[in-house]
Amino acid sequence: MALFVAILALFGCRGSDSAAQGMSATPDPLASAREGLLLCIRPKIDKRECNTLTRYVFDSASAIEAHADVTMSAEVVMSLKFVTTIQSGAVCSAFREEDTRSATFTMAGRPASAQETSFLRDQVASNMRIRPTGVTCWNFLNSPQGLVAQVILDGVRHPEMDEPVIWTSPDQGYIAHP
Repeated sequence: MALFVAILALFGCRGSDSAAQGMSATPDPLASAREGLLLCIRPKIDKRECNTLTRYVFDSASAIEAHADVTMSAEVVMSLKFVTTIQSGAVCSAFREEDTRSATFTMAGRPASAQETSFLRDQVASNMRIRPTGVTCWNFLNSPQGLVAQVILDGVRHPEMDEPVIWTSPDQGYIAHP
């Protein structure tokens, strides 16, 4: 289940709901990324760690590519790229198995071997086929507790999956770690 939740956290809509009371949506959800900041999901500020650390790359044709390091377990971090769009003010991504087929992995801080990488890619792809994710969107909302990513899967709001997030500069040294 942890593997599925980690994967699902990546693929951020077919629309979005209104902001919860006491929260306000950010006008451009990727404005901080356009300034070169990284998105840190579920940060551990004292350790400079994130469950997922994402860098967004913008090209001249308005395409947005996300480069994410995702904590899969206490020992495994997956690095992958996937396409992101902005829809109705939310950051959205659709599941594409080919994104996982080009993923790389580290195990206990070292690059995974070719055999380990093949096994992990197969495991991620298999898990995603069993539990298809469709389209996932995040609304980034300011709350009294800080910035929160609200999750919407195929147009349905999932408050149980909301995550605290921060934007951090690359030179602050945050890494993906459990």
